[in-house]
Amino acid sequence: MALNFYVPQVTATPWAAPDPNIIPSFFVAARAPEWRMAVTAVREKFPSAPPKALWRACVQAFVELCDETRKPAFANRADANGRIINFLRTEKMRLSKWLNNSKILRVVNIKRAKQFSILNGQGFLVMVDALLEPVRPNQVHALLSHHFRWKRRDQAYVVEVYPRRTQIRLTNDAIDHPTRWHLSYVIRCDELPALAHYRLPTAEQLKLVIDKRIWPAASVSSRPSDGNGYRI
Repeated sequence: MALNFYVPQVTATPWAAPDPNIIPSFFVAARAPEWRMAVTAVREKFPSAPPKALWRACVQAFVELCDETRKPAFANRADANGRIINFLRTEKMRLSKWLNNSKILRVVNIKRAKQFSILNGQGFLVMVDALLEPVRPNQVHALLSHHFRWKRRDQAYVVEVYPRRTQIRLTNDAIDHPTRWHLSYVIRCDELPALAHYRLPTAEQLKLVIDKRIWPAASVSSRPSDGNGYRI
């Protein structure tokens, strides 16, 4: 399965270049002028650098600039994980309500599902992708009826449960092959979790915390099931 095929287009790119006018949430908001100076200088010096390289250079330049002026660069983010869990729990409940009210899981059954996260610069996406049991033509007709409010987009059928934040997608990577239908949902969070003892955690460390700690805590109480009791 090609991973990019199932990633919703809720952002322009998984790694957008640093924006001089938007300081990341893990920095002190009052340091916005220093962030603007750092980003502007780095982007002028490396105009063709890829986004990830720009992020590394901008963060380093910003921290050095704050150190020179003896101003704290990093915000106290002790409550960041609690905010993220509450946000994800709210959005998961919104998704569950839509799935239950639409009764879509009475039309199809789930064969298997997996959850993963994708970092997108200043935040992340949580995605749960479920491969459906073989879908018969009459089930496809029922799935694609106007009852479910699908809109065709990016080789997928999409329902915006909450615009630019939470969506459900129905996809098929083999031109309507009955065994290749996927039902997935995605939640976009614009804040990164805080990791104790790490001022600048790696992408792998962040994803591990999201997938193994934050998402399980946010989703445990709201998992709709299909006719066979498979929960997502």
